Amino acid sequence: MKIIRRPDGRAEMFVIDEPWDPVHAERFADGTCDGLVVGAPTDRKAGPDLAFLPGLTGLRSLRVLKGIADLSPVARCTGLERLRLPASAARALDLSGLVNLRELEIPWPAGARSVHALTSVEDLVITRWKGESLSVLGDKPALRSLRIESVRNHVTDAKGAALLPGLDELRFYDGRLARAELLSGAAALTDVSLLSTKTDAIDFVAGLPRLRRLELENSGEIASLAPLAAHPALREVVISGSTRVADGDLSPLVDNSRLTFVAVERGHAHDSHAPHEVRKG
Repeated sequence: MKIIRRPDGRAEMFVIDEPWDPVHAERFADGTCDGLVVGAPTDRKAGPDLAFLPGLTGLRSLRVLKGIADLSPVARCTGLERLRLPASAARALDLSGLVNLRELEIPWPAGARSVHALTSVEDLVITRWKGESLSVLGDKPALRSLRIESVRNHVTDAKGAALLPGLDELRFYDGRLARAELLSGAAALTDVSLLSTKTDAIDFVAGLPRLRRLELENSGEIASLAPLAAHPALREVVISGSTRVADGDLSPLVDNSRLTFVAVERGHAHDSHAPHEVRKG
């Protein structure tokens, strides 16, 4: 066991590749620790039984590593504010009682049943995502940052973006985003990255008045960059990997004088400008 103090002043206890000792609970009861990292770093060794968790006084932050056979005790830790579960977690959990959660990282198989009920979450990461649309997240009035790591080739409908009125940052990895124009429902967005996520158009940009940064990496064929030309808030645009502009018109990157940083990784024969002609910053 070791205790590490985090930059925010809180302390985490690490119980890795070893059994839980009931004596450790004293460090939570006296306020020394409010965070716990528990489990095994690889699949080769089993972690401890988590039955002790619900009775751990002062537990606010929990990060579970690999090797834990039964994660169900986590659902009874009602004081948790930060929770991170391993991507390997496959059994559905009912986390609806964790009403104080502010930060959550969870694989879709474990969170599919109850993530919609967690209305206080501010920072959400979902791995192994297979949700049919953003609407399955439910109302998230407090959500500020969302990272979705989709299962390869999975299609997600952007329906439900309006349920995320305070969302500031969206990171979407892999899969395909359908009806991307509905992202404009999350009108507070300032930063959108589609990373190896295919989509057909970026019309949603015109409906996001606060958008400052857009990244399209390996996003396939985008119909047009026209929505970027007159955007009043946009400052940074990154276009890389396999992303290709169907109409070949890169002039919106030149015409928008408000842009301070433009990165275009590669050009195509039908493009109106070479990459070096549109790059800035």
